[in-house]
Amino acid sequence: MTTQLVPVFHGAISNETILLCNARDLHAFLCVKRDFSTWINDRISEYEFAVNLDYIVFSPNSGKTVGRRRKEYHLTLDTAKELAMVERNDKGRQVRRYFIECEKQLRQKEMHTNPPAEAEEKLTLSITRSELCSLCWVWAAAEYMRETMYATYPALEAIKSSLAPTFYSMGSEYQLTLEAGRKILERETRSLDPHPYTVEDANWRSVLPRLREGWPVL
Repeated sequence: MTTQLVPVFHGAISNETILLCNARDLHAFLCVKRDFSTWINDRISEYEFAVNLDYIVFSPNSGKTVGRRRKEYHLTLDTAKELAMVERNDKGRQVRRYFIECEKQLRQKEMHTNPPAEAEEKLTLSITRSELCSLCWVWAAAEYMRETMYATYPALEAIKSSLAPTFYSMGSEYQLTLEAGRKILERETRSLDPHPYTVEDANWRSVLPRLREGWPVL
């Protein structure tokens, strides 16, 4: 059971049910020195978060409030993770890992509640050998970019670049997605045996070892 650092709850953005957190709770956990209103508005402007996509904003009990109405911001966990990282402190890193664990637990719960069908429908795709090779190289290029982003993150963090959180997130969180894609492509190319010398199979000879063994893309 994950210790609750910041309350996470279900909400809706653009008619999609999603995990959210209250920006005020995140602000308090991060021990931000600036007042909440200044902090959240500056971050939204600086990182160009979009209302009804990255967060929702509303004024609770607006009909009963006298004077200036207090605004509440509910953030998607992706937005919350980015806000946590840009604080560049232990609290930010801690709560970011916590949000990732919350998402993981939700996925596991959904899988348990809605287990996949025993015989999932299989699609019959019309694809040529060369097109399949191109898909393998798309995977290879994406994996190379992911590894490069992850390796570049420390340098961006050192110079306090605003891109540092994005590079860290994409470099670490896309790994599972790309690995799932690699396994599918490895399965679909298992029967292929490229000719060791022909020019036509040169691309296959380069990409298949990386695909099958998980070699780093050079």
